[in-house]
Amino acid sequence: MNHWGLVALAAFAVYLTALPNGLVYDDLQVIPGNRLVEHPGDVWAIFTGPYRIGQQAVIGLAYRPLTVWSFGWNFGINELAGLPGDSPFGFHLLNVILHAATCIVLYAMCLRLGLGGWTGLGASLLFAVHPVHTEAVTAVVNRSEILAALFGLLFLLLHRDRRPAWACALAALAAMWGKESGITFLAMAPVMDWLFPRDEPRSRGAVYVTYGAVAAFWLGCWWWVLKDHPEQQVTPFMDNPLVALSAVQRVLTTTRIHLHYLMLLIVPVGLSSDYSFNVFPVITTIANGYVLGALALGSAAVAAGWAVRRTHPVVTFALIGYPVFFAVTSNVLVTIGVTAERHLYAPSIAWCLLVAYGAWRLYMSFGRLVAVAFAALLVAFGELTLARNRTWHDELVLFRAQAASAPASVRARFNYGTLLVKMGENERAVPELEAAAAIYPGHPDIFYNLGNALRVTHADPERVIRAYREAIRLDPGNKPAISNLAVFLTGLGRRREARPLVLELARQDPAYHSLRLLHRLLGMAP
Repeated sequence: MNHWGLVALAAFAVYLTALPNGLVYDDLQVIPGNRLVEHPGDVWAIFTGPYRIGQQAVIGLAYRPLTVWSFGWNFGINELAGLPGDSPFGFHLLNVILHAATCIVLYAMCLRLGLGGWTGLGASLLFAVHPVHTEAVTAVVNRSEILAALFGLLFLLLHRDRRPAWACALAALAAMWGKESGITFLAMAPVMDWLFPRDEPRSRGAVYVTYGAVAAFWLGCWWWVLKDHPEQQVTPFMDNPLVALSAVQRVLTTTRIHLHYLMLLIVPVGLSSDYSFNVFPVITTIANGYVLGALALGSAAVAAGWAVRRTHPVVTFALIGYPVFFAVTSNVLVTIGVTAERHLYAPSIAWCLLVAYGAWRLYMSFGRLVAVAFAALLVAFGELTLARNRTWHDELVLFRAQAASAPASVRARFNYGTLLVKMGENERAVPELEAAAAIYPGHPDIFYNLGNALRVTHADPERVIRAYREAIRLDPGNKPAISNLAVFLTGLGRRREARPLVLELARQDPAYHSLRLLHRLLGMAP
């Protein structure tokens, strides 16, 4: 088998355990029932609309028409194969195929840069099997990460091959239409030209102008599509507490996040699909070990990159590429929706190049022992990836894993507890929801679901009442909480306390479904 086939096989093999998975979490919000996914022929609507959860909420500052269109093609192919349009297998299969294609394009780009042998093959294989990519590849909606990297690398490959500027621009536009972070690959073209110079028959100035024009075109489309959707700028605090921090505090806190990202690249153990509040506590001062460590590491990287720019240009390329690929999703320049391992998909390209080049240099000195060690690393990473894919088998497995891997995350504990309530596992749900309430006592849905779970498990009535009242205090318009509390108090014979709740419910919604029952129980006129 040649190297191309080996890279493709490795990328495909480690994701075989992802193929039986269902659609979970955001997959269920974006794919089933989405009119644009069910009608991919409506290209105008797809390319002139924001990226949505279902038909309502816009996701962040998101404009990803190519991703949505690819979901539509998946839907249609499933139907042609005699399957339901939203059958998960086809969606997972295409994610894996796209990941394999990304690895192949990465290998091709390495060869064009003269990084043959260990570096090109090693980097591509390491990228193919790294466990940190499981969230990007196994969760269907994260196809946007793969498309941005695939077409971004294709853009760099075409640029290196001195293809026509329009062809390069189309690849870059496809990367940006996959996900907004695709724009970062444009910045790496001049870096590539600087570090890996070639005799050029003409100036590259006109080429860069073309790239600037396509970036401006995409930004114009992005602004035009999202300008009428002010709701896209609201990120829930419990999803990303960085939205509530000052710029200085946000940057300081992200130093810990990015050191964690680096550790996952080096030792991908303890992976998690959730990093909501309060996994990373806020850092408010520069006199902090994480901040000082990040500054020292960054300074060393800058110094090393500059020192070896001529003798080892691939090292400088990787050290520049890592922060550049992270520029949009780092929460430094702009605040995005969440901290997530999927954001490592493109930046890990740089890390894989660095590790593979380092392994090759060691191989030149120590020989076969290094080759065996690198092969063992690939096998170990592949096994971790095969196991990690199963985390997305269904929502119960996913949310249970979230709560175990991120016990300090309010979203993880809330998701798991809420799902247990839906499943009727209320006794198991109570400690999860109480943990969520202790982490973040400002979310009404936590207390509403806790009240429901406590009521069903026949807990102390005062605990039930406190939970419902807290939900109502946090959200006075929470009609289900008002109704459930009124019914519960009536059942306890505490009608005097229930009556004001019924009156408030009637004021908010005279047609609310439980009002007739409550009026009858309390002997009140409707």
